Amino acid sequence: GRAGGDLVFKALAADLTSPTRVVLDWLGCAEMRRAAVIDLFAVLERAQKARAEEAIADDKLVARALDGDRWADEAIFRKHARYVGSLAGRLLRSRSEAEDVVQDTFALALTELPKLRDPAKLRGWLAQIAVSQVRRRFRRARLLRAFGLDRSVEDLGLADLVAGSASP
Repeated sequence: GRAGGDLVFKALAADLTSPTRVVLDWLGCAEMRRAAVIDLFAVLERAQKARAEEAIADDKLVARALDGDRWADEAIFRKHARYVGSLAGRLLRSRSEAEDVVQDTFALALTELPKLRDPAKLRGWLAQIAVSQVRRRFRRARLLRAFGLDRSVEDLGLADLVAGSASP
């Protein structure tokens, strides 16, 4: 019943920090607000997990990942994806290209993780891989330009399309 639910709610609220408790006091224990309280607990739990991932040192995450812990792989990605993405984005000036570099970087890094010499320097190692992936994209674009293969059908003018000089 309601009295039992209020006791459980109050017991859960007693474990929370005082600002959170103020929010929960404001929400109250009414039946119609119970869903909002449950959602709040879910948000708090996700935030605590995110902080826990941030708090784990890179060398420990690497050790866990090398032992086959899939959670550690995900934690490494969550912890460093924004950094790698912003680095690639600044170099490429293209969000979609940067997203591809992030994906390629982590795919390569997680495969090559046993080759990482100093697990505490994971962030720098990931940055090196990302910069290498960016350079690779620049080299490919330069090569395509050299052979005239850098233009897509969307780049061609109407006259080129009509003249038939455009290759598919």
